[in-house]
Amino acid sequence: MKGFVVFALAASVSFASANTSKLGDDLQKFRSTETYWMFEVGYNEGKAIIGSENARPGSIFAVSYVKPEPRLRYKTNPAQIVHSAYYMPTRSGPLDGHPANTLYTFGYRVIARYWNEYIPGVNTFLDLGWGISWSSDVTQDLANQINSTPSIGIGTMFQSGKSEFIFTIRWFHMSNAATNNDNQGFNAFQYTLGVRF
Repeated sequence: MKGFVVFALAASVSFASANTSKLGDDLQKFRSTETYWMFEVGYNEGKAIIGSENARPGSIFAVSYVKPEPRLRYKTNPAQIVHSAYYMPTRSGPLDGHPANTLYTFGYRVIARYWNEYIPGVNTFLDLGWGISWSSDVTQDLANQINSTPSIGIGTMFQSGKSEFIFTIRWFHMSNAATNNDNQGFNAFQYTLGVRF
């Protein structure tokens, strides 16, 4: 699985194409005014240290639409809104009576993206998101197939030739939002590489 994700990351770089309108000290402020589509591919894995009994390593593939959103402004910091649809296959070995299985998850999330405007020259952003997902089965950590999916991430955008890429690290939570007495939830780190198009 990890080898496939590495291959997919390399492929996304090979097929990327985008253009940069502006570079310089004001880059972060410019980023918050942009509108574009993005394709992301990455690796996803639950961790015991953040509350997941079932590690479930796997992949994530997402298509997102990014645009400015004045209503999400925080003080003087402008924001973008990211509408993202994703597919997330994960795999687990036998655990607590649950047989080895592959879980297929489809989801939609909305993310508020805030570009760093406090440290000049540091081209980074903060993502705060929430969404909903449907999974093909229940698991040790997931008592429901329909779940709530809050997330927090940090990332950066960088350029290679005429192409622009976005690398993001996210904490991703999936649970039934207390609609079921069993609400252990799945907590994972996601590492994704995106390309603008």
